[in-house]
Amino acid sequence: MRIKIWHLAFLGLVISSVFISGCAMPRTYGRSFQSSIKPIYPEMNPGFVSRYQTITNLSPELKWKDNRKDLKKDGLTFDVCIFETPYRSIEDIKKKNYQTQTSWGIPVYSTNNLATNFHQVAIKLKPDTYYNWAVRIRDGESVSEWSFFNQEIWIFSVELIYNNIPFGFKTPAQ
Repeated sequence: MRIKIWHLAFLGLVISSVFISGCAMPRTYGRSFQSSIKPIYPEMNPGFVSRYQTITNLSPELKWKDNRKDLKKDGLTFDVCIFETPYRSIEDIKKKNYQTQTSWGIPVYSTNNLATNFHQVAIKLKPDTYYNWAVRIRDGESVSEWSFFNQEIWIFSVELIYNNIPFGFKTPAQ
């Protein structure tokens, strides 16, 4: 069987178009959470953009894993802070390099000394807006770092590592 040059060129074009379109780009995601504080609601999905799940109302009830029993100390409470991000659209998020992000946004809401691992936000947040949020553990006047996660993304054999990423959500358009 004789293969002509145009057969090879066509085969090369098909293979390269599959790779360029992303059809053959397997991705795996890994996350590690600081202090074992993991968000329960809003839920976190893999990927930077998809971590901004749209919530159902402008005053959400935030929930996170209660890891205080692992610390084996009584009297610990939680603090919560919500930051309005500089993002205004999914395209805006995709354009920005979040690895070099130096700010989580502008703090717009915070509360301290929560005895539970959930909190009903007491204000109405802006509609159709991206927010970051974080939790920390309080022991009197001493506090831990704000919660964050680190994410590893593997694309074939290339590993991308992003650190110090806050939890996120998007408010509904109303």
